[in-house]
Amino acid sequence: MRRIKTMLAGFAALTLAASAVSASAQNVNARQASQERRIEQGQRSGQLTPGETNRIENERATTQSMEARMRAEHGGRLTGNERSHLNRRLDRQNRMIKKFRHNGRSYHHQTCSYRHHMRHCRYW
Repeated sequence: MRRIKTMLAGFAALTLAASAVSASAQNVNARQASQERRIEQGQRSGQLTPGETNRIENERATTQSMEARMRAEHGGRLTGNERSHLNRRLDRQNRMIKKFRHNGRSYHHQTCSYRHHMRHCRYW
């Protein structure tokens, strides 16, 4: 009976640890997915110029490769320091996206006509 209780307690501890690891991974991954959506919206609306988009994407690629390296070093997991480092980088990227989307610059695809720009676009 004692052996079964010990095994169940061990199983519960492993399950709890695994869910904590996956929750932290989901947090970082969810933030990255949210950033991707915001970048796509900025591109579609013309709020992000191609140069701004490239700058943001380069920063994101660096963060993603850093995350992959960190996870590879620790068997797919992130330490607390690594997670906080990634969260700081994601915070900086969020500020960058907000700054670029609201800086008054715009980009319109060449498929738009002059008439469209005069009626619907804030900047020409």
